[in-house]
Amino acid sequence: MDLKIIGPNESSASGVVVDVVQPIMGMTPEEFSVLTRSMLIVIPHRPSEGICGDLAQTTGFWAIHGTPLAVLSDPFGGFVELTRAGIVKTFLQYCHDHPNIDKLVMIDADENVPWDAPYRLAQWDKPVVSGVVCTSNPVRGTFACFTMKDQYGAPRFPSVNYTRKMPGRGLKQVYSVGTGLICIKKEVLEAILASGETPFIIPDSVRSQSVESGILKEGEDIAFCRQAERQGFNIYVDLSVHASHFKYLPVTWPRAAIDYDLDAADWQVNDKDFAHG
Repeated sequence: MDLKIIGPNESSASGVVVDVVQPIMGMTPEEFSVLTRSMLIVIPHRPSEGICGDLAQTTGFWAIHGTPLAVLSDPFGGFVELTRAGIVKTFLQYCHDHPNIDKLVMIDADENVPWDAPYRLAQWDKPVVSGVVCTSNPVRGTFACFTMKDQYGAPRFPSVNYTRKMPGRGLKQVYSVGTGLICIKKEVLEAILASGETPFIIPDSVRSQSVESGILKEGEDIAFCRQAERQGFNIYVDLSVHASHFKYLPVTWPRAAIDYDLDAADWQVNDKDFAHG
């Protein structure tokens, strides 16, 4: 897979010129500079759809902070697991030539994110950290693209219909996350490969079951989370980092349903929400 890497000394894809802003992240400028150069940001997209205009503009901020960026046109025609696996291979090759890089940040092309979202996820220095990406359908309404276990131990997607409120801040360990806005440390990918598995590849057993049931119970994102779990890594969501997900309209968790007084440690998914698997 051939990625065009836009390095810190090259122009961003958007050609945006912006003033350098001081991040409010409790870091010195020197610490922030190290953080911004510790990751590769990859934006995969389908050629027929392109990249969200706001996201394209945001790449300018990352360029001036010295963060390398790769914009990837999906070469596999919608086979997302192959695209993700190809990104991993290219990322590890890039790390070999750039020892300061130890984090892969993937952001889907149909999203808009705050300029500092990749840095806030990376600052936790956790194995896998996702932001909050939402989607919607007529049956389930608006729901977050991660699962957490309810009071009975069943992993469910939090929805506005049932879980209703979401904390406005905090790091929450969860069962699985999507890959629309995610930061993955290099050691996780290396461990999965060393185990003989390929990151993001859906097991053949799951594919066979889907033929019988008509339901694919495990996509490439959940497959990856289970791979990481088998290698002893935990999965997290940063509840303060939100993406706007553009489908027919931008989808995000409603501001009125974000409770900044709700402690993330006490937050629980409703057992009426959609169960995974």
